[in-house]
Amino acid sequence: ESYTFENVTSNHTISTAFSVKTYSITAGAGPNGTIQPSGLIFVSHGSSLEFSITPDVNFFIEDVLVDGESVGTPESYTFTNISQSHTIQALFDANKYTLEFEIFNRDGDFIPDAVIIFNEQEFDPGVYIFTDLLPGEYFYYITRDGYFPVSGSLNLEFDTVWTIFMDEDDTADEILELTTLQVFPNPASIYFHVHAPEIILGLQVIDLSGRILQETRPGTTDVKVNTDLMEPGIYLLRLIFDRRVDYHKIQVQ
Repeated sequence: ESYTFENVTSNHTISTAFSVKTYSITAGAGPNGTIQPSGLIFVSHGSSLEFSITPDVNFFIEDVLVDGESVGTPESYTFTNISQSHTIQALFDANKYTLEFEIFNRDGDFIPDAVIIFNEQEFDPGVYIFTDLLPGEYFYYITRDGYFPVSGSLNLEFDTVWTIFMDEDDTADEILELTTLQVFPNPASIYFHVHAPEIILGLQVIDLSGRILQETRPGTTDVKVNTDLMEPGIYLLRLIFDRRVDYHKIQVQ
């Protein structure tokens, strides 16, 4: 930082050059969002730099860490009068929603004790509210004695009240005729048989996410369904007859 000419006996020149100090800022983001600019960025002493933080669709900013310390959940952050190196990291999490089923008969009367199979789980009668659900598509299957089952899917993007109307099963005589319908063995390990008193026009095996795993058009009263390639769990058997559609739970072990 200093230079001394000693015992000077002739002319000399001296010059110096200066440069601004530079520092680094390392910017990164966790999954499901971005920070811009990102990566390793070099900045000059005394300068400022702004970062923009953006979550993906259906996600939110969970935290922003500057030099390892939380600064909350801002959508942008600016380093000002920079005099040292820094780090900044953005973290994201998924939005979570609540889904409530309202279940009525066709007369508008509330049904308080239906059974819902939802999100690959069967719940107790009357459990209609589901919380902390990630956004996405969900399959449901609803039963209640005296009513035809209802099944379907929904795409959850916000807190939702989902209204279901169930049709009363007024085909008592037909049900009596179908008392010889048999599905065995249940639980099944390698296969199960379906024996019906009338011709089965269609058969579907559906998992609890709503995917159709097997589908046939037997055209007969007896069907053997292989299950050896199916994962252990609960499945729905959908049987299509001439005048009705019937559902049964199948357990594969």
